[in-house]
Amino acid sequence: VEALDVAMVVGPILRLVLGQTVLVAAGALVAWHFLPPEWAALRGPLAIVFVAFVATFPFRIFPGVLSGLQDLAFVGTTQLVTWSAATAVTVALVYSGYGLTSLAAGWVVGQAVPALVAMVRLRIRFPHVLAWPFPRLTLQAARDLLSRGGWVGVNQVAQVLMAGTDLVIMGKILGPAAVVP
Repeated sequence: VEALDVAMVVGPILRLVLGQTVLVAAGALVAWHFLPPEWAALRGPLAIVFVAFVATFPFRIFPGVLSGLQDLAFVGTTQLVTWSAATAVTVALVYSGYGLTSLAAGWVVGQAVPALVAMVRLRIRFPHVLAWPFPRLTLQAARDLLSRGGWVGVNQVAQVLMAGTDLVIMGKILGPAAVVP
């Protein structure tokens, strides 16, 4: 596959993701604003998570691009190092007395490191993949991309809802302090 061919695919997708970031930011702001009053202890950690999620949202495409380019040894190594770093940050902050903020900080490391490292790897090893200016994104191309990739987003939301519903119920009934253990 020619680098230009890959750039012609990645560019429009990146433009679409950058546009979606505005919607993600609005959703995070609304979700944070409407947190129940009894979740006051979660406002700070959730603010960290929401800000980091929005800030790293457009960069999340880069590990996927590396996987598509079959740079799998690098992606796998990055995942192992990231997991180790996120765990170390969480444990260190828990032992330092930061409570729920420790979980948020560990999660941020787990999200930000692979995305940023992948972006740097693409710039160094595959510089033509992120050709600037990015190819144009037509309305029809955006519609096609969203319809073909929409199931991925729905699946991710479904997974979070299925895995986290019990935590939401526990948090509502017993309070946020009961969720962590």
